[in-house]
Amino acid sequence: METNNTLPVIAGVEIPVDSEGRYNLNALHRASGEGQNKAPGQWLRTKQAQEFVSAVEKETMQICIVSVEGRNGGTFAHELVAVEYAGWISPSFRIKVNQTFIDYRNGKLQPTTITDPIIAALVHGLMEIDGIKQQQVVIVRKTEQLESRVEQVELQHRNGVPQGYLSRSQAHVLHGIGLSSEVFHLALHQLEVPTTPYIHHAEDGNDVATFAYLESDIADAVRTFLNDAIQVTRCMCESPLLNGRRFRYSK
Repeated sequence: METNNTLPVIAGVEIPVDSEGRYNLNALHRASGEGQNKAPGQWLRTKQAQEFVSAVEKETMQICIVSVEGRNGGTFAHELVAVEYAGWISPSFRIKVNQTFIDYRNGKLQPTTITDPIIAALVHGLMEIDGIKQQQVVIVRKTEQLESRVEQVELQHRNGVPQGYLSRSQAHVLHGIGLSSEVFHLALHQLEVPTTPYIHHAEDGNDVATFAYLESDIADAVRTFLNDAIQVTRCMCESPLLNGRRFRYSK
């Protein structure tokens, strides 16, 4: 079994190129001999890399970074991006990569042949491992983005009630109509007024999960409660919603 290879080779490692001429960054990393701290995923997280990729895409009007899953997959990048990544690894590696790419484009590279089937299988195995690692990087990145969004939502609801809502105490103060707190919240419970959870930062420094009412729901509930109440004396009402329980309120 022979595997003919006319792709660019750096430090004995062939660099796959996709149909759009983008180079495999995972193969470049392997050719550099550096550890995981110089992996493509680490570089792509930096602000410098993100700004550079954005600038190249704007200039070339091309998609400069793609992720390919499965066999022979990985992160493929536009030549300018690949060279920039190589420079991030080391200046000397950048020179070597740049010259190899130039020779490859000009057709000056000599074809190499992998005649040992064991080595050929090993190369393909390494490419599959790189593909799996790249998928893990994508999963980690998406997880980080999700965690960031959750944290932002929590911060919006921290140390205060969400906009348009009232806490239990606020609801009682603003719409309690003279009822005791116990009777007021019992009425809301009987009327099945929906609640929404939020995080409250207590005085002892701990975060406490609590809930709030939508203010418009409170107003509607109070109106329903009073409409159903029966005036029994000048200052006393009786509520069917509270199983005939009486409370001080003059309609």
